[in-house]
Amino acid sequence: MRKGKKRCSATDCERLSKARGLCDLHYQRWQDHGNTMGRPRKKFCHLPCVIEGCKRFRLAKGLCPLHYNRVRSKGRRTGRVKSERLCGVEGCGRKHAAKGLCQKHYYQAQRRAANPPIERVFARPCSVEGCTQPIYEDGFCMNHAYRLKATGSPTGTLLPKRTTYTICDIPGCTRPFDSCGKCSRHLCLIRSRLKIGLPVTLKYLL
Repeated sequence: MRKGKKRCSATDCERLSKARGLCDLHYQRWQDHGNTMGRPRKKFCHLPCVIEGCKRFRLAKGLCPLHYNRVRSKGRRTGRVKSERLCGVEGCGRKHAAKGLCQKHYYQAQRRAANPPIERVFARPCSVEGCTQPIYEDGFCMNHAYRLKATGSPTGTLLPKRTTYTICDIPGCTRPFDSCGKCSRHLCLIRSRLKIGLPVTLKYLL
């Protein structure tokens, strides 16, 4: 130890004191935790998580790390419940694989190429009266399932598709306008001329 320098007052510490009779390490601990021993370790909890069926040990608020982080990030204790789509064959409870069928019935249908389409042979029809299409989702075919999501009713009326378009302002052009009354082609021509500082004339656009 250097002459005139005091030793750190912490137990079993041979370092030189820097401030308040403590070395750098113990002085920083005293500032952070109020003592020179550092933060005491938390006792490990051996109680199970409060979520039913979870066997992990608790971390905080009676929850294991998985459910505690889920509550902090998503605001709920349980994960998202996925709706499981099943095979369309009557009495079959297997998971859906393709074409409204499970893997077993789909392979069976592929081996029978001479039969009518797979959907009409094996899958149950749509729940809407008079519809013979196979079930796609929630007991409805693809058409009625889409109507249910869009209008709230499987037989709801969809908005008509747009069939008329405004034509480009340039004489002789029959393309639908994109912006500023011009089609996308004439817009590109105008922007390219303006970018290099050249005037835009009607003769150039025709």
